[in-house]
Amino acid sequence: MCGILGVRINNPKDVAKNLYAVFKNQKSRGTDGAGVSLLRNGRLTRIRSVSPFDLFSFEYGKFWNSLKAGDCVFFHHRIPTTGGDGDNTNNNHPFSDESNSVHLIHNGQIYNDDELVKKLQKQKHRFESSDSEGVVDSEIFVHMLEAGAHKGLKRIVKSVWGCQALAFHYKGEDEINLFRADNPLNVYKDKIGNIYFSSESPEGNDAFNKGKELDEYTWYKLNSKNSLQKRTKYKEPSNKYFQRGYYGETYGKNSLYDKEQPKMCAYGNDVWTWNSNTGGWDKEERLSVKANAKAKRQKQINDRQSHLSDLNHALGSNRAIDLDNDKHWEKFPKHKSEDVNWDGFFDGNWDKMR
Repeated sequence: MCGILGVRINNPKDVAKNLYAVFKNQKSRGTDGAGVSLLRNGRLTRIRSVSPFDLFSFEYGKFWNSLKAGDCVFFHHRIPTTGGDGDNTNNNHPFSDESNSVHLIHNGQIYNDDELVKKLQKQKHRFESSDSEGVVDSEIFVHMLEAGAHKGLKRIVKSVWGCQALAFHYKGEDEINLFRADNPLNVYKDKIGNIYFSSESPEGNDAFNKGKELDEYTWYKLNSKNSLQKRTKYKEPSNKYFQRGYYGETYGKNSLYDKEQPKMCAYGNDVWTWNSNTGGWDKEERLSVKANAKAKRQKQINDRQSHLSDLNHALGSNRAIDLDNDKHWEKFPKHKSEDVNWDGFFDGNWDKMR
């Protein structure tokens, strides 16, 4: 889970302050790495940092104070789910294609990322996030979209297994493109006509009007008229619940929110276990579901039988202990959100801070 937010500017007054308020509202979505992209007069610029707090600090005051009407700006803050952590800024959003013609931010996770990375590498695409921890899955999208929004989104709907909320913009344009499948994405305006988007709508903040959650599998633009334009509705894949990890008898074909989250699912030869602490799927060994489950279960039985056999021998007992009906549940570590002291951080006016 990450956080995305952005704005197409009609009037730059209070834009930086408002973006900061939106970030604060959803900061629980991650603080391990951040970045911002600016599209101005058809030119793309990006800044990436190890911390979102750095980007809202006095150091970047000149950048925020330089914003003007017509600018398109988006911001990403991260909880790593694939690839390396945010200490290496190459792992942080926004991502760019090789020619710096498109910038993209993503909230979600791709579950068939290994397969897609190999296909794109065969097509001579280069991944800047590639390191010992692997590739950040979000970078897959930017290479799929470099040929154009419509063509790229059709390819994403067809081939990507996972969940996504995307924002991207192109060199030579003056609009922000938006798309979501499963993960939330909201659009709203402030009192002077700037149009914003974010993962979470800042409810209760008087600076903004009531937000709208975007329809799924639909391409939108924040256009040059500072309005939300619906472009194309894509046909939802017939296996969309399976693509998102809703698999097996627990869900069925048509139910989505009315039943318990399944514990395990499969894609090809990959096995995924649901991690309730992070709200995502953890990839396991590349074995078939049955083979993986059987091997895992047999190891548990062998280990415990060996331990209990030694214990019984030490106690002089001839009892045989049958473990066939024992239940074993895998435990996952929780993400720890460090407490942040907001005193002294950006208040929206760097002149005061001088």
